[in-house]
Amino acid sequence: VLRYYRFEARFGTGKGDAAARAACRAAVPLLAKLSAERIAGELLRLLTVPDPLPTLRMMAADGVLAAILPEAMRLDRLQRLSALDPKPDPLRRLAALVTADAAGAAALAERLRLSNEQRDRLAGLTPPWPLDPAGDARAQRLSLYRLGADRYRDLSLLSAAEGSIDEPRLRERLALADAWQPPRFPLQGRDVTALGIPPGKRVGELLTAVQRWWEASDFTANRAACLERLKEIM
Repeated sequence: VLRYYRFEARFGTGKGDAAARAACRAAVPLLAKLSAERIAGELLRLLTVPDPLPTLRMMAADGVLAAILPEAMRLDRLQRLSALDPKPDPLRRLAALVTADAAGAAALAERLRLSNEQRDRLAGLTPPWPLDPAGDARAQRLSLYRLGADRYRDLSLLSAAEGSIDEPRLRERLALADAWQPPRFPLQGRDVTALGIPPGKRVGELLTAVQRWWEASDFTANRAACLERLKEIM
């Protein structure tokens, strides 16, 4: 059944064969017997085709999609993501397709027997997204630094698919993710212990406080300024 829809997505016309679809509808109760790995494999392969929406709509109409992925309630968001993102990323598309919070996404990943890496990525792509839709360039650099380029790119695309940001702003953010090199925080634990603080929890707390101050400076404070700030808060 699932292979039929995958082949239809890749080679079909978008309408399917009436007899084949009738057979698939009749077989829906049997889908519960399929292994999670088989379902995940077929689903992720389907999401790699340039435009999976016609086939996913067929699957929804035939009762197949609800049987294998009841969380798949956002075909509209996936459609917009597919238009914005010419390079299919199946896990990002899965995040766009489903309605789930982080715990729900983790449970979905467990049910589909996704890898730990896939589980963590999927859970990190669920709303609410830690991006400020109206944030200026400085706020975007901070988000990019904290999220990392890959997750920042994912969340920007999903925000645009949700309608939170327009396409020109999306393109600006993707260009930032491609071009910006996040700076390295200039202090380490030994800088704290060198000032007489013994190793332990307090070292991490002080480093975190100075790092947040450095981030708030738009990463402009140099090592000397960070050391001075460290001495001020000790």
